[in-house]
Amino acid sequence: MDLGFLNSLKEELINSDSKLFEDLEEYSLSEEAKEDCLINFYAKAGFLRYEKDEVIINTFMDAYNENPIQAMKLLFYLRDKEKGLGERRVFRVIIKHLGSMNSSYLASNIHLIPVYGRWDDLYSLFDTYLQGAAIGLIRKQISLDLKADVPSNMCKWLKSENASSKESKDLARKTRIAMDLSSKEYRNLLTLLRKRVNIVEQDMSSNNWKTIKYGNLNYNTIRRYKKAFIKHDKKRFLEYVKVLEEENIKKVKETKELYPYEIINGICNGRNNDERRKFIEKWNSIPDYNVENNGDTLVCTALTKKNIYNKNKEAVFSAGVSTALYLVDKNKDKFKNYILVNTPHPNLKRIKSEDLIDRINETAKACIAEEINIESMLDIVLYAAIKNGLNREKIPKRILFIFDSNCVLSNRNRKDIKERFLSDSEYKLIKTKWAKSGYEVPSLAFWRIDGENKNAKVLEDGKGFQYAFGYSDEIFKFFINGERVTSVSMLEDVINNDRYKQVVDAD
Repeated sequence: MDLGFLNSLKEELINSDSKLFEDLEEYSLSEEAKEDCLINFYAKAGFLRYEKDEVIINTFMDAYNENPIQAMKLLFYLRDKEKGLGERRVFRVIIKHLGSMNSSYLASNIHLIPVYGRWDDLYSLFDTYLQGAAIGLIRKQISLDLKADVPSNMCKWLKSENASSKESKDLARKTRIAMDLSSKEYRNLLTLLRKRVNIVEQDMSSNNWKTIKYGNLNYNTIRRYKKAFIKHDKKRFLEYVKVLEEENIKKVKETKELYPYEIINGICNGRNNDERRKFIEKWNSIPDYNVENNGDTLVCTALTKKNIYNKNKEAVFSAGVSTALYLVDKNKDKFKNYILVNTPHPNLKRIKSEDLIDRINETAKACIAEEINIESMLDIVLYAAIKNGLNREKIPKRILFIFDSNCVLSNRNRKDIKERFLSDSEYKLIKTKWAKSGYEVPSLAFWRIDGENKNAKVLEDGKGFQYAFGYSDEIFKFFINGERVTSVSMLEDVINNDRYKQVVDAD
């Protein structure tokens, strides 16, 4: 090996310019996505929430004009709070636009809005051509709820005229006027229905703590009012928590298979040592998903402090750290127990701890970073291979970059390229550098974890770079054992899913 080349590589690493960067979201990630408006909307759907209304509308309308019925299915998938992306703002921006253009496709499916979303989504149709249809749907449900033994939860989402928000007051006034009700009649109607639904906030404000059924509350509600429950109903609430702990331990014992993120989440959030011990046992017996032995995957995980210490972003932490630690444990060759780190500077770090909880902590600390410099990471791997005289078979088959939405991907020696994070010419230079060293560049994969849902997607560009967004068990297995999942097949899974068969053509 030419020592001059080796020294120049070291010099490049030392002098790398970390200020040159751009956000991955600006890149055109997929050739197929540029040519197919439906795929383009599907690929971007989960990442439009911070975009301007105009961008959201244009992205959807391109898909709508291409195939309106399939676009409507994707729209309801985007809003689906249980099996979809759960994107509230993007959905509301789009249906408001569809209402303003009097879309017959939305009119034919307006009854599905509270099915996949919430009743208050209908307020987005106020002051549009479809306001009358929205009011009609509300009026019909009120009539059903007044007769039903168990009413729907619609009354929870109807606006009140005594709300603090001016916008809510205005919407409430428009609702009651459209229903030909006086303020008193509308107020009494909401009070009657809300009592029958037994909204927990109403029990709390009435000091009826003993009537609260904790088993009927979701996790977010319990977490939000935990201190209040302990203060006013300590004995009953702690008894419920104890039963919940026992059920969780039993569930862990009986579960045949848990994925790494579930185990790490269980260890970090275990309520006692017994519960944590059961999750540790699960980790020690976790299967090797790389059954086809498709080679090692070296991982570089970058989770920003903003997310890694955020209790509301536990899914980001669990998915990122667990995948990194799983690969650290399961890799078989020279890079076993190693992870690529970004701070204080790009390097390879060995995870040395033996105890699992210590390994979790060590890995988590190694994953904290605000930026990934891609070429520097590749140079670190190449330099390690050259220095240790590794043959080609010992080089990882793939380098997986895991990062959260606040992390920046950067690349040195480039200033104004806006199309991709690695241009064709840059990637060619990297391949030449590796070839000159006697190696082939590993496959490159980029996984941006979205901790707010488990619905993920995979794209692949013309160079074979793989991009995953979100988190799902399928995406995890894809990166571990090389299973192929494409955006086209995942799009078809949504469009042909029985869950969205209710979405019909325009009348």
